[in-house]
Amino acid sequence: MKVSFEVPLAHLYDFDEYQDYLFILSHLCENKIYKNYIISSNKFKILDNSAYELKKSISIKQLCDIAEEIKTDVIVVPDVLGNTEETLK
Repeated sequence: MKVSFEVPLAHLYDFDEYQDYLFILSHLCENKIYKNYIISSNKFKILDNSAYELKKSISIKQLCDIAEEIKTDVIVVPDVLGNTEETLK
């Protein structure tokens, strides 16, 4: 079983050894401490779109920009009405 969980920003490094991969909330990447932690990690990275937390989706472009900056392995694309298949690709 692989584990990842949300950790308070002040304790990111304290709990690092207990996580097998990072499930990253895109809206938290605005926080310098969080983003630096993510960038410095060599763990498998899954970038979430934060649609649940924000009650709306960030744009695909914003999501891709974040993914490129933090070098994520997987992106969870928002399933939002109006996003065409071409946009999601």
